[in-house]
Amino acid sequence: MPNFKYDGFIEVVIKSQKGPLSGQKNRSSGNYLFTSEAFAPCKKVKWSCPEGISFNVMKDHNAAKDETILTGVCNGSVTDLPSGEGIYIANPSGADSEFEIRVTKFE
Repeated sequence: MPNFKYDGFIEVVIKSQKGPLSGQKNRSSGNYLFTSEAFAPCKKVKWSCPEGISFNVMKDHNAAKDETILTGVCNGSVTDLPSGEGIYIANPSGADSEFEIRVTKFE
């Protein structure tokens, strides 16, 4: 059996709709899991998306109001790594169709 070392992800691609999903107030993407282990060793990430689009990042809470953890994220933003389960894109502005967001390890 070959030996290998898991060094974590370098980049995650998130697909977002241009506005809230049907029946949702804020959410425009599915939930994603972000952990410091997955992006190890990393505490910051860089967000890349089409120019002119900005969005919020929220955390899903089953029994409570969802939490906004980042606001006004746009192409080139560098933020702390959002952590935990249920991380999603919310309230995009400036999009006219579905778009991709790349979240890249930033060291």
